[in-house]
Amino acid sequence: MDVSISYSLLKFINPKYFIKSFLKFRNRYLQKPQRIVVYGVSGVGKTEFLNSILGNNFSNGQRTQDLIEYPFELPDGHKVIFIDTPGHYTMSAVREGLQRDYAKCKISGIINIVSYGYQSTPETPVANVFKTGTNEIKDEFLRENLKIENNQLLEWERYVKADNQIKWFMTIVNKADLWYDSHDDVMEYYRAGEYYKTINGIEHCCNIHTFPYCSIMKSFMGKFRSLKYSEVEKKNMHEELISHLQRLACK
Repeated sequence: MDVSISYSLLKFINPKYFIKSFLKFRNRYLQKPQRIVVYGVSGVGKTEFLNSILGNNFSNGQRTQDLIEYPFELPDGHKVIFIDTPGHYTMSAVREGLQRDYAKCKISGIINIVSYGYQSTPETPVANVFKTGTNEIKDEFLRENLKIENNQLLEWERYVKADNQIKWFMTIVNKADLWYDSHDDVMEYYRAGEYYKTINGIEHCCNIHTFPYCSIMKSFMGKFRSLKYSEVEKKNMHEELISHLQRLACK
């Protein structure tokens, strides 16, 4: 008997392999796709985040103007549909339309992309970002962007109620390669600081999760990036997030 055929048969009759294959078949063909809304204000790297998860490049360099759905299969066969939302403040009516439809859509979870104030948009003047003659970020620039993050939270926070059937809410703190030098302070802010105070009212409705993440490693407006962050950390964060999404899909 051919060696490769023998190996395939041995794998098939192995109980662990059989169970794993059966579960993947069940998840892929017998389970309904879970719908996940992806929020994020303009400039936090929402498109880059979706690119890193989906493994493609769907960005045309333009702002998202409407709700866009992206199907994705997790390694264990579970199917999810990411619902991309426009982040610009002028698109609040589009986001509000989705909020009204939460119950109808039976959305499983919400992912909110943040970046600890490191929002970058084409119209942002460099002079507003860096201290004169340096690569040092202005504190007021970060503070103002953190306010914008929190203000957008208030748009939908009141819609997250028990009857919406939303199981979980996840904060993805993107652009870890920029803020990694202050890792502990950043995660404290999102897990227990001002940001958390804004969302902790939804704990009775759904589970709250917070993850550091890096979609892509690059300079910030051509000048700044942490030298302590590496591709290893980036890979580990990605794998941890995918594993966690699989655990949430099983619940």
